[in-house]
Amino acid sequence: MKHSILDQLPRYDRYMGGKGGLAVGYPWLSIGAIVALEQYILRPELHRRETPEQMASRLPKRYLEFGSGGSTVFFARRVEYVRSFETDPKWEPMTRQYLEEHGLTDKVELTLQPLTEAMSLVAALPNDSFDIMLVDHADPLLPRGKIVDRLPLAMVGLPKLKQTGWLVVDNYAMHGMQHFDYTGWDVWHFDDMRYSGRGTLIARQKV
Repeated sequence: MKHSILDQLPRYDRYMGGKGGLAVGYPWLSIGAIVALEQYILRPELHRRETPEQMASRLPKRYLEFGSGGSTVFFARRVEYVRSFETDPKWEPMTRQYLEEHGLTDKVELTLQPLTEAMSLVAALPNDSFDIMLVDHADPLLPRGKIVDRLPLAMVGLPKLKQTGWLVVDNYAMHGMQHFDYTGWDVWHFDDMRYSGRGTLIARQKV
């Protein structure tokens, strides 16, 4: 990709408030985490000297996410397959429209389901079948002011992630994800100033 979040960033104060990401095809994560995904995880040729065969085996190809939007577009442009579970009916049509307008629908399987139904669908997916998993969903059925607990869906999805796969958690210090057990994981925190999402975390199991 010729562009990066650093030159495609919409107006900074709007982006930090969660606005403008979908319009440019970037997730609402902390900027440091996006750069790490874009320049390190999804483009290993930039920092490794390997044969084309070794590089192809390392390159992430399949991505699972809980919560659609700019992240769906971002990964659809960079991997072979995206499986997206959306629980908020406000976001699903916006994401789907953007994918259709930019010719990305053939790479994305987007499902709108209530949280409990989504958990059942995720549980039925094959284990060890995804290279990256993002936890960043909401539950609009909860009463106003009630914070969604993202941990149950994350735990259902975890077996679907390869042992060498990457786990991305937005708002890692809240929404129940502060109780995730990272024992046995290498963890990187990205806490940008003024980022209203309370930071993004990228982790990988130690091998």
